[in-house]
Amino acid sequence: MDIRILLWATIPCIAVSPLIGQSEVPEQHESRSLCTGGHPLPSCSSFWITEFGLGRKIANHSYNTDYYLTWDIGAMVNHTDRDAFGGTMYAGYLPDESFRLGVRGRYRRWITPTTTLDFSPGVLFWVSNSEKIGFSGQAGIGYTDWISLFTQLDVTHRRLGSTGNYYLGWGADWIFGLRAGSKPAKYAALLETLVAIGSLIYASLWWGSDF
Repeated sequence: MDIRILLWATIPCIAVSPLIGQSEVPEQHESRSLCTGGHPLPSCSSFWITEFGLGRKIANHSYNTDYYLTWDIGAMVNHTDRDAFGGTMYAGYLPDESFRLGVRGRYRRWITPTTTLDFSPGVLFWVSNSEKIGFSGQAGIGYTDWISLFTQLDVTHRRLGSTGNYYLGWGADWIFGLRAGSKPAKYAALLETLVAIGSLIYASLWWGSDF
């Protein structure tokens, strides 16, 4: 009973998320607006950052998985038609290894109105398998807020070595991958809605229909 109530409660929250900020680029007379997708001046004075990434560790001192999941949410301000500054909250997850939280500053160079170059230095203030703060830096080149290639360096204090020969020390993870921006994130939210509805139907059939 509790699981079905929880599923019912989550569906409205998930369903409305793709509808937030449908107008990504304001009209010209509203050019000082906050946009949900990244665009240079004069289209937007500021914009949200919402990114999901999947990378693979090329060089690392970890003892397990080679895949890395990332998530960033934040905002940026266009200072010129070529330069934007801002920051994001950052989360990273290595399956079977650690979860990481941090903050990163970000500089964006608009190479063209649709091509971007980003630099994001930051600090990891919480790492699940470490008692010390770490460093996380990322650089990427992308096509507006659809998709981008990125490389990332994480430095953390954690367990290193091979099975039976572990020790504590500073280790670096060098990652290459793809990240999706705010535009595909809206479609992902629609997919999540369908999954939640499917889960509710399955739960109803499994536990009965007495809601």
